[in-house]
Amino acid sequence: MALRAIILVDVSVGEDELATLKQAARQLSDGERGVARLMSGDEAALVTLASSISSQLALWTEQSIEAGAPSPAPMSAAPLVYTAEGRPDWGIMWTSFCALALHGGPPHRGPQDPVLASALIEAEHPGFDAVAEIQLGIFETTGLRPERVDGGWLSITCASRRMAAWMCAAIILENVDARSDGWALFVPAHPSFELTDQVKSVITVIAKVHHYWQVHLAAGSRTSTIAPTDEEVPAIARQYREVLACWGQARAARDISAAGQLHDQMHVLTAQLALTAVGRDAIEAFLTDADVWVRLWSATEALPWAPAQARRVLAGIKDARAAAAVDAEWALLQHDAGRA
Repeated sequence: MALRAIILVDVSVGEDELATLKQAARQLSDGERGVARLMSGDEAALVTLASSISSQLALWTEQSIEAGAPSPAPMSAAPLVYTAEGRPDWGIMWTSFCALALHGGPPHRGPQDPVLASALIEAEHPGFDAVAEIQLGIFETTGLRPERVDGGWLSITCASRRMAAWMCAAIILENVDARSDGWALFVPAHPSFELTDQVKSVITVIAKVHHYWQVHLAAGSRTSTIAPTDEEVPAIARQYREVLACWGQARAARDISAAGQLHDQMHVLTAQLALTAVGRDAIEAFLTDADVWVRLWSATEALPWAPAQARRVLAGIKDARAAAAVDAEWALLQHDAGRA
């Protein structure tokens, strides 16, 4: 009998909620058109399945808002969350995101109150570096490292020209200024920005747009990755290493949500580097990195073209029986079985 729908449930769901979901599955089942299945698993299993689904986006049809629907009002502001030390905890402040304005969702700010990069005359706030806070917030929510440039902008090196251009367009529709140039995405940052106003808005919008790119677009673009030039490889390699290190920190801390958000970006950067000899050399250079997680991922990806060197690295991680040992053993088993 044909499969009509799948309902995925976390194993922590209580009996009452589970009974309700089972009833929903029964209601969706139709003897003539197919059945609905109810499947449960822990968070790691659900994240893995979601990543697999996102990599097969060509098989799915996105359900969009009908044309002509009224434009939603700007979204209401979420409260700031602070660490025990009293600074904003950007990394955990948003665990979910509403639809982008690009796809009919509410823009982050109203059209009469945009965040612009035009030079402002207000003085910076004593004891508060607004630009540094935006840089930190973007890194904590996306793994990307913005750099200060002239004219009230931060420059962010993206994984591709397409990523930079798409994020730029999506950010502008949230009523936050942006521009792109090649692989670089530029977003506004000025010393006069207020923490609870412009600073928070810039970080929130970039986190929201980047999240959508990673979950819905990045995996689907892997097959059409454009080979970087030799001059572009060093910048991609730096971002590759930074993202891998952040992924390793999330894995070591058992932060499945953060690790999942970084996973697709790692695949995109790896795919770009693997397209050229210079890029593959860059990946091999990380086989001796001090970070075990950077070595693990790089060795796993280098197995197809540098098997002897990559196997030595993975065997060393496995034999050490420390962090990432299980991952290293699994990578070797998968490769030997012809599945990687």
